[in-house]
Amino acid sequence: MYRITLLLISILTFCMSDGYGQELIADFSFDGCIITDAKGNYNDNEVRNNIDCVCGVGDNTDALIFDGSADTIFMDSDLKDVFTSDFSMSFYFWVEDATEEYPIFSIRNTCSKDSSFIIRYLPFSGDLEVEFTANALDGVFMRADINPDICWHHFLFTRSQNTFSLYIDGRFVETFEELTPLALGVDNPVTIGYSPCIDASIPNSDLFFRGRLDNLQFYNFAFESEEERLSLLAFPDEIITSDTTIFEGDIIDIVSGPTCAPDVRWTPTTDLSEPNQSNTMASPIITTTYDVIYDHGTCMSQDNITISVISEDDIDCNEILLPTAFTPNNDGLNDEFGISNAFVIENLTRLEIYDRWGLLLYESLNKNRTWDGTYKQTPMPPGVYVYKIEYSCQGDVFRKTGSFNILK
Repeated sequence: MYRITLLLISILTFCMSDGYGQELIADFSFDGCIITDAKGNYNDNEVRNNIDCVCGVGDNTDALIFDGSADTIFMDSDLKDVFTSDFSMSFYFWVEDATEEYPIFSIRNTCSKDSSFIIRYLPFSGDLEVEFTANALDGVFMRADINPDICWHHFLFTRSQNTFSLYIDGRFVETFEELTPLALGVDNPVTIGYSPCIDASIPNSDLFFRGRLDNLQFYNFAFESEEERLSLLAFPDEIITSDTTIFEGDIIDIVSGPTCAPDVRWTPTTDLSEPNQSNTMASPIITTTYDVIYDHGTCMSQDNITISVISEDDIDCNEILLPTAFTPNNDGLNDEFGISNAFVIENLTRLEIYDRWGLLLYESLNKNRTWDGTYKQTPMPPGVYVYKIEYSCQGDVFRKTGSFNILK
């Protein structure tokens, strides 16, 4: 599961308007069970049937709950204009089991793929399906598997010129370049919880949405950097503190994201200050993996953290663990270059990465930061790269130079 350190959380601030017209243009938080655009750019939505609210992804926030009946929200049709150029669409969702597929968001007039946009959950495979189409053959067709071990999921779909990208729970899923002009039908309604593919008279047709929705936002630009994308995440029902190493006798705070779960259970409970709270302090005497369950009654989220315990006598100040190769291809495996045993370092005074011609590509004074293999947001090609590091350990200064490979 994707994690960031507490330090990264504290410094992650992202301005939603940069002076060049890039901004948040529609914001539906659903707090107070209010279904209106907080930015005031779009008309109020039309709610059909009865949509209730429950605890959302943040502290003291609300989310909409759809029970699989005829719960439907018809949004301002002008929202279609968001999708005519660069955009980002972000929201949190929670899906329930069902006998058939169901839509979460839809812009279509019929059940065809003609000039339409659909986000649909496929309960049998556990996949989320995204289609932005000109017709049945031309368009963007994407699928993402949904982690069954968490209740809340984050959805981010972006367009930068002709390139469409999908991210689920902060994880890159797929990029698709579509050269066919894509436009949404003028008469296509913009709906949540419903699509024209729902027809009770037809066997195996779509059902109404069964689940929850929170923090629906639209931007008029594509989130392209990792820092920008992370700024959208609330990390509900997740441990935020990363796996770490402590010395014998030390205590560490384990910090979790917001949760509405009435029942939180840690195992083992040994050496935890609050074994039934989402945030707790741990003082293990041996290396321990702590598992936590956030039990909502109808859904359970699970996570874990490993705390390694070492003796100060075991530290070798000369042994800084840096990979000899990594593969920054966004597959979730070995994607970043960084220090594996950062606990050895008291103070990092230099970490620099150069290409073979001596160009400085990356530098950091934060021992916990990692390099993603890019320079000015451009992926670097496969090859040999050089690092230089200077740090203090147990009162002495150490310097080291080495090389590593980027593999594809």
